[in-house]
Amino acid sequence: MFPLVVIAVAGVFGASSKPSDAPLLQEDITIKGKKAGGPRLKMPAAAADDAVIREVVDSLDVIRKEPDSHVVKVPLDATAKRLSAPYPRAPFVVFSLKKILDYDEWDFQLLDDERVIFRIKGSLESAERVEWDGRDDADRMAAVAGRSYHFRFSGSKKGEEYVLESESVALNSLSFLDFSGQEHLEVSNSQLFYENEHNFLPQAARYIEALADRMCRITPSQGRYQLTLYQPKPRSSLARKRAQILSKNLSKRLLIAESRLPIEILPVAERGDVLAVILPAN
Repeated sequence: MFPLVVIAVAGVFGASSKPSDAPLLQEDITIKGKKAGGPRLKMPAAAADDAVIREVVDSLDVIRKEPDSHVVKVPLDATAKRLSAPYPRAPFVVFSLKKILDYDEWDFQLLDDERVIFRIKGSLESAERVEWDGRDDADRMAAVAGRSYHFRFSGSKKGEEYVLESESVALNSLSFLDFSGQEHLEVSNSQLFYENEHNFLPQAARYIEALADRMCRITPSQGRYQLTLYQPKPRSSLARKRAQILSKNLSKRLLIAESRLPIEILPVAERGDVLAVILPAN
């Protein structure tokens, strides 16, 4: 039987109804091993809140209940709770491995369904925490609002393999900074509108309120924000009505005229079927 490995999966920091403005304090650490490869990982200082600790305990319970299994499924309740808040910032998935056993080789994969979008291999020499900031191996933003993600970790020693796979967590909205410092806020249209209608869903209010809160902090000297509604049929009356109700609702919250809040309608592209807002850099 494969020796016991203590593995913890954590949703970091507390859930909030509004996106945090605090910058992430991180260090860049390159993990190297016998067969190391892949991009550098960002490793923050160790920290844990109650939700993280509970998720650690849950992970250990799963392993204890399946001592003879080489494949362990781990729930991500704390992570799912954090990601359910409007416009969560990276890290979107955190993997924490407390080492008891040295692996000859290990492999960490972040997947969208069964498509691997981020991967790193190596050998583990100390307890580390791996974070996924939404980017792929080419450092492109791969996380898309409205998609679900999970990870798979495998370690081998003397030809025997141990596999840990998480449940999928939904990413209904997200926030990220591009290389110029602009903040992108994106939310899946499935969280805003009834299917094939322009009327808002009940949960749409929390996304609109959080969006208006971020937009109202932008000063004229910083520049203008950009709003884009991505739709499967951008020239349809449905797309126009959705853009109109968004403009009306947001302008009312921002106390500005609708004419000052144009929303561009474009075909669905790599960012998905979403409402996307770009805020100027601070």
